[in-house]
Formats: sequence, structure tokens, C-alpha cells
Amino acid sequence: MQNDKVRALNHREQARDKLPVFFGSRDNFQHGVKEILNNMVDEILNNFEEGHIYITLDEDLKTITLEDTGRGLPLADIDDNNTPYYELLFTTLFAGGKYEKGDKVNSGTNGLGMAVLNMTSTLFEATSCNLGKEYYIDYADGGIMKTPLTFVKDTDKHGTKLVFQLDSAMYTNVTYTYEAIKFIIDRTSKVSPKITFTFTYIDNEEIFHYDSLEDYFLKHTLDHLIAPIVCPSKMYEELIKGEEFHDNPAFENPRPLETRERAEDFLEKTQIEVVMSCSNEETLLQESMLNGNNLIERSSIHDGVILGIKTFINKYAKDNNLYEKKEKPISNTDVEGAITFCCNVESNNVEFKGQTKFSTEKELYKEVAKKYIQEMLEIHAIEKKDDFVRMVKQILICKRAYEQSTKTIEATKKKLSEKVDNMNGGVDGLDDCKIHDEESEIYIAEGTSALGSIILARDYLRQAGFAITGKVLNCLKANYEKIFANLVIMNLIRILGCGVDVKSKFNKELGNFNIKNLRYGRIVIATDADFDGQNIQVLLLTMIYRLMRELIVEGKVYIAQTPKYIIKQKDDKYYAFTDLERDEKVAELNLQPKNGKVTSNYLKGLGELDAIDMYNTALNPETRVMTKVTIGSVEKMIENFEIWMDDDVTRRREFIMEHLHEYINDEE
Repeated sequence: MQNDKVRALNHREQARDKLPVFFGSRDNFQHGVKEILNNMVDEILNNFEEGHIYITLDEDLKTITLEDTGRGLPLADIDDNNTPYYELLFTTLFAGGKYEKGDKVNSGTNGLGMAVLNMTSTLFEATSCNLGKEYYIDYADGGIMKTPLTFVKDTDKHGTKLVFQLDSAMYTNVTYTYEAIKFIIDRTSKVSPKITFTFTYIDNEEIFHYDSLEDYFLKHTLDHLIAPIVCPSKMYEELIKGEEFHDNPAFENPRPLETRERAEDFLEKTQIEVVMSCSNEETLLQESMLNGNNLIERSSIHDGVILGIKTFINKYAKDNNLYEKKEKPISNTDVEGAITFCCNVESNNVEFKGQTKFSTEKELYKEVAKKYIQEMLEIHAIEKKDDFVRMVKQILICKRAYEQSTKTIEATKKKLSEKVDNMNGGVDGLDDCKIHDEESEIYIAEGTSALGSIILARDYLRQAGFAITGKVLNCLKANYEKIFANLVIMNLIRILGCGVDVKSKFNKELGNFNIKNLRYGRIVIATDADFDGQNIQVLLLTMIYRLMRELIVEGKVYIAQTPKYIIKQKDDKYYAFTDLERDEKVAELNLQPKNGKVTSNYLKGLGELDAIDMYNTALNPETRVMTKVTIGSVEKMIENFEIWMDDDVTRRREFIMEHLHEYINDEE
């Protein structure tokens, strides 16, 4: 039996075959943009008083150009081994100019990002204006040099321009979106006050620049319960003693003691700045930055900020008798449910969890953040006592709400787990069908009278009915505790069977939505053909939108179009769904007076439809008029749902009557 062959991958093979090692995943196709952007930020912040970075997303959404006003990459230089710098920068892993320890702050020190990006792109162009000379080089097909380094001209400009397009064989996706690139730029710019960012896509141009962390914080947060606490930047220093390089005693002829080397002492500097406040927002902004990198995963910096707040507030609450008898102290979760913050840390000895720079686990950052927060709160408690007391009380409110919500969650989970059948956990008002599959339907009716007409006319095998009685809760305005305490909503959730998809800081455990568990192929809302009926439609749609949005996305929600008028002439019967249809039909029939008198009967509600009329207009797949609810743009839908649910009834009425039809499409 032969031994396995052992070989080393070259740099290009490492970058391409082992891409997840460097970028975390082949799904992380946006990481290259962050790497280049951060490199350009480092260049300007460490060498200039101000600068500009230009980002252009091509119309094809695949090609990106980034250009800075830095010194320009030294592409024409060579190292001590006569290796060109362009080779080190673009096709060599672990090669860069950020390895020396000192006072400079850099976003990364591995020397990987730009080389990995080049070797996993189908196109990579570099133009550099450095020391009065402009040079150009480009690569194709994953780091294969296409145009050697070329001197272009003398110039008085300085800076680097990079153009690249990812290789679809390397990433699961290579198509960017305008919003995704905008998000990356916005997060990077919040800690780069010296730099102005210009983002261009076709005819759209946006400028990003924040004068301070406070400036960014105020733009991205709302509903502050206290004035934001702007903590001044502070530097913490720790002397790291140089370690002596000892010889291994196992080696023969160890070096004499006097010849052994010792690393120099190093002064590690960690600078931190925080802006924070209390907020009632459902999703709280809690962002940490480390050397210009937005840490999208929980980090030791985040933990330090939360721990510092918890420790100080707990002590204050105990010292001032703010806890109720036998009440548990404030936890990290309680703080995270009440505080919104932005924290920026700069370190001259930076450590990330991995090359993706999504997080850091460095314990020093946690200790610095904790100490810093406690110091800042101690000052704030004296200088802004009223605001500080409101902050403490808000955290206590969130703490108690969370404890109550925990009880609600357990009760809700128990309720939702109950089966819906006549033998165990039946739901009042539900007349279920016998078969549950993609062809089955449930009609949600406005009241018991309408449900009665539906039940008389339905196909009992595959058509179920449920009556909504009383006022339907406005789920857009209500919190989740109130929503899950509502019996009608809980019954609907149980009846549908697919669970809920909630996004709440207090109810994360209830996010158990699974469309495969939906008990019916269609959910049909059946209400009267008037304003009140349309208002109920909107309230039900809002409930589904907020708790089970995917049902709308997947086209599972419909509205039954029932007639507003029944028109008769002798033995003939006609249905009119609008006033105009009625007028036109009556006028047409009156032209034939020999056929008898024409009568038009206004239906005050679905309960006035007999079984035959209900079957013909709402239940019979061959003759009914059914409409499908669509969302379209999520942003537009949210905006319009807020108008629909406006507290001003007149405004709501006008909007519903004018725009509801825009969100439903005729199916039959």
C-alpha cells in the first residue's frame, strides 16, 4: 500500500481552493469590498488630515471601482529579495505593510484581503499614482497577469484606483445590490471623520460623511427616552514586556545566555469612544467598531459595554433601594433590551476572531470597555442626574417587562402547541373541513351570520370557516404581549398551524414559523362589501403581515369578492359588485320592460346571501371572483400599512377606499 502524496498549494490555489478559510464562506462575496475600503481608509487616516474615497457600482451590478486620495500603492518598488511590490500585494498571501508594531491603527494586519480578492476575480485592475508616477497593471481569470506593470505618465496626483469583478466559480453570488454597498459604506464612514465617501450607481450619487460618532448615532436612532450620552474618547495603555527568546534545552550546544535575544517592550494602546441612550425602539442599534471594521457578530467589546452598564446600574439600584422585595438584579439581557449604543475602539495591537473581522474575542477590549463605561456613567450620574435616573428606571421597566414576557412566551407556546380538532383543543367559531392539503381553503368571515351562509354553501371536505367576532386588534400598533394575549389572534394562529415569525427583543423564542405546517392551501378573507368590511380586511392583512408575512409572499392569502347588490327581473338574477355595475345593469334591463319589473336589492352583509348566492359568488371555483393579496415592495407596503392603520379614521377611510385595490390582483 502506497503512502498518500503530500504537496503544498501555491498562493493562487490556496486563495481559490481554500477561500472560506480567508473570507469565512463562499457566500461572503461582499467581503472583498470591505477589505479594499478599509485599506483605503487606513491609508488616508494614517497619512493625511483629510481625504476622499470614490465607490462606483457598475450598471451590471458586478463590477466595482474604488478610488482613494492616498499616497498610491508603491507598485514599482521591490523588497530586499528583489520581489516586486505588485507581486507581494496582489498575488502573495501574508504580505503587506502593516506588520510592524507602533502607534498606527490599521483595519487588518494579515496581508490577505487584496491578494485573495484578486485571485478570486475574473477582472482586477490597479492604477496607482505614487511619488509623481502613474502605473497600471491588470489581472484576469483569478490573478493571472494580463498587462504587466506599465508606466503611464508623470503626474501630480496621488492615490489608488482598483476595479474588480468576482469569479462566479468562486462565490455563490457575484451580483451586488445598491443597498448592500450603501450599507457597507455607511458603516465604514461613521468612524472616519477625516474622509468623505462618494457612492455612484448609474445616475444616483450619495455622499457619506459623519463629523463624529454622535452624528452617526443621531441619524440612525429614534425615540430616545433620554438625551444621548456622548462619552469622550479615552486612551488606555498597557505595557507589554518583551519576552526573552530562550533556546530549547533539548537542543545541543544552546547559545550562551549573553547572546540570547529579547523582544522589545511594547506599549499597547486602546482608544475607546461610546455614544448611548435609552430607547423604546423594537430593534435597538447596538454597534461596535474595531479599527474601522463593523463587528456584525457579538464581540468582547459588546460584552464589555453591556457588562459595564449592568455592573454600575445594579450597584446604583441596590444603593438607592430601587429593587422590589426579592427582585432579581439586572441582567445583561435587561440592559440589551433598553440601551442603544455605538462603540468605536481603535487598537495598535488589533486582534480579530478571523480574517472576516466579524468579531473579536480579545479579553483586553472587554475589560477596557467595562472600565470605560463605568467611569463615564459615574460622571453622568453626577452631571446629568435626572437623565441618569430615567435611564435606570427604563432598564428596570425593560427588565420587568422581559420577566413578564417570559411567562407570556411559555403560555403562548403551550397554547400554540394545542391541536386543533374536535377531540382536543377545538377552537370556538371554527367549522373545519375534513381534508387538509393544498386544495383546502379556510374562509375567515366577518361575524357568525356570514359564517352561517358560508357553512351552508361550502364543500365540507375542503372548505372550512371561522367567524371573527368583535373588534379586530390593530397588530401594527400593538406590542407582542398585547397581540398574544388576544384570543381571536391566538385562535387564528392555532387554526392556520404554521406558527409565527416574530421579531421582538422579548419574544425571540416564538420565531417558529414553518409554512409546511400550514393546514390550508388558501386563506380567504370574506367580509362585507363596505368600508367596515374593507377595514377588517386591512386589520386581518396587517396581522398576517406582521406575524406570518411569508403567507402573503407565497400567495396564500385571498379576498372573497361578494356582491354588493342582487338584481332580479322575473326569474333572472344578476350580481353587481359596485354601484356602477348596478346602475349599468339596471339601465340595460329597463330597456326590456316586457321581461318584467327590475328590482335591485342592497346587501347589508354577507349574512343576507342565501346558500346558492354565496356558493356562486364566493365558494364555487368555477364562478367565484377571488383576489390574491400581494406585497410588492416591502418598504412601500410597510409605509401604506401605517397609513391604513392611522388613528385618523377619516384619513384611513379615504386611503382604504382609494388604494386597497392596488394590493390585490384578480385570480379568476
